[in-house]
Amino acid sequence: MLLRVTVMAGLFAVASCATSSQIEDQARMHADRSEHAAARGDYELAAREKQKADSQHAKAVKRAYKQGQTAGVEVPANVPPPAGGY
Repeated sequence: MLLRVTVMAGLFAVASCATSSQIEDQARMHADRSEHAAARGDYELAAREKQKADSQHAKAVKRAYKQGQTAGVEVPANVPPPAGGY
């Protein structure tokens, strides 16, 4: 029983580890949803999706630095870095 729990926990940990580029793809998806919602006039949804996109982008940058892939980090020109840094 303990072995099964340990194996399941290990599989879950591996499955939940996304790469920085996968997280960045999610950020782009949320950014696209935000733009489409704003175009339809649904500004509340647009704001929520924009917040999710910003959060996912910050997470992707942190993950890239942890993975040692700093050369691939792209910071959009229109988004200032957070006050506390990445």
